[in-house]
Amino acid sequence: MSDDPLRALRLRRAVSSRDRLVGLLAGPPIADDEGLVLEPCDAIHTFAMRFPIDVIFLDRSGRVMRVVERVAPWRIVWTPGARTVIETAAGTAARLGLVRGLTLAI
Repeated sequence: MSDDPLRALRLRRAVSSRDRLVGLLAGPPIADDEGLVLEPCDAIHTFAMRFPIDVIFLDRSGRVMRVVERVAPWRIVWTPGARTVIETAAGTAARLGLVRGLTLAI
């Protein structure tokens, strides 16, 4: 594995407010090699989602503040002070070694 675990993912940015609100709700489950970047963002919901996801919260410097694995549908997860959220397929955080304190380049 490289020094940057995110290199294993095809990251897509949710640019508009609408994109951030809809996130992964529309469409099929996210693939194992994909990720959705939400910025600015410190909270997500999985209302009406049909599959679990891993959620990685980053501070302004790209440091991982919190990793929440396998967030089930119909949940809310937040981390006060987070600037960026990366949503990935369930199991991706562990597979890539994404842990609290790691600094990521996105």
